[in-house]
Amino acid sequence: MWYDPCLAMEKVPMQVQIEDVSPVEKKLSVEIPWETVKARLASAYDELAKTVSLKGFRKGKVPRSVVQQMFGKQVRAEVAGQLVRDSLIQAVTEHSIEIVSEPAVHDAPIESGKPFSFHAHVEVRAPIQLDKKDYEGLELRRTEIEIDDAAVQQALEQIQRDHTDLEPIEDRDVTAKGDVLLVEVEGTVGDETLERKRMPVELDGPEVGGVPGLGDRLTGVPLDATDLEFAAEIPPREGDADAKPTPVRLKVSIVEARRKVVPAIDDDLAKETGEADTLEELREVVRARLEERAEEAMRESLREQALAKLVEKNPIPVASGPVRRAVEGQVARFRKMLGDSDEVDYEAMRGRLSNAAADDFRGELLLDEIARLEGIEVTEEEIDDHVARLAKYEGKLPNRLRAELERDGRIDRIRFELRRRKTLDLLVDRAHVEVVTAEEAAAEAAAAEAGAPPAGGAPESAGADDSDHAGGDAADSGDPG
Repeated sequence: MWYDPCLAMEKVPMQVQIEDVSPVEKKLSVEIPWETVKARLASAYDELAKTVSLKGFRKGKVPRSVVQQMFGKQVRAEVAGQLVRDSLIQAVTEHSIEIVSEPAVHDAPIESGKPFSFHAHVEVRAPIQLDKKDYEGLELRRTEIEIDDAAVQQALEQIQRDHTDLEPIEDRDVTAKGDVLLVEVEGTVGDETLERKRMPVELDGPEVGGVPGLGDRLTGVPLDATDLEFAAEIPPREGDADAKPTPVRLKVSIVEARRKVVPAIDDDLAKETGEADTLEELREVVRARLEERAEEAMRESLREQALAKLVEKNPIPVASGPVRRAVEGQVARFRKMLGDSDEVDYEAMRGRLSNAAADDFRGELLLDEIARLEGIEVTEEEIDDHVARLAKYEGKLPNRLRAELERDGRIDRIRFELRRRKTLDLLVDRAHVEVVTAEEAAAEAAAAEAGAPPAGGAPESAGADDSDHAGGDAADSGDPG
């Protein structure tokens, strides 16, 4: 970015006039005396004369008049650019202008004997004036957390799977349902050729790897079977009426076959986890863990609701530059995934993304101002705690991970995210939170999906939003936060 105070060469004598074009745009009119411009030009010509090589002159001995005659246009353009950069950096620094995008500079030619004048339009952060009433008492909604026995049992079955061992098969000669095979596969899938490769296969049903019938084909065959031929068709994606089934032609050889040794869900399994001595104790541990995850997912849902309500309540103006950059970044990512397909209208996509991007930027500005008003800061201890959790999650030593983060310049990003979360937590803690039962939330979500008014006349989106946020957050519960 152009705005780096370290780039400024020296203080520039100048006159600056600042005009407010809008709450998010200023016009800067700058005039620099000819004597300053003349000195900059002379310095530029002298530096160029030291390095330029011209026929008939020794290096470094080319007269300035010759350099000026041959390179005058180029030097004037470069000096004009330096003066624009240095004077703008100086102006925004001295006048405490918070710019948010590149300045738009209008024609600025250098004319001999005249002051160098130009004007620039810069986008800025709009002044934000908030009272506590503008961000306290937001109306939020949460669902009661209810962990039923079925959820606990499902978690126990996952623990059971995690503690399942594999052992060689010695009491039979053929494969059976539940076996785990290492196979070599080659053949074709549609128009693609599948080179011989090894892959694990679990015989837990008729379908394996999305290929219908492959599980059945590999069940009840010799443990050392080779070159088993298999043919099938993968059905098209649901809803794609024009798609055709994908033909599959494979040859499969079994390299190794093992059976599962599945532990019972009992006291012995509880002891093996190291978290409990009895099954009942393990159930309580699992229930508490599920409740903790659900609570954090709900907390994140409340944070998202609070941010949306904050933006809705405070529609401050925002500059178009940052919004445009955010939209172009998203479009570029979509274009990388989807390519330049005629089926994708990227202009329409820009229009759909613009409002959301503006609200995102608006939300960040509001959160920053609230953090300033409330004196919210992030301590080194909080950063260390976060890095320690992240290190545990990634299986690294905290001090080594901290060094990596500092080397890559990511500590400031962590500080920003922690400050942001603390600010959102303040909004949640000071909000009015309505609590609804899981049954009420489910009924409202179903009514909203069906397009019918929810029971009790509650807003259609309330239950659905809670449900969507909670589900998405639960999927990301591995994030160390």
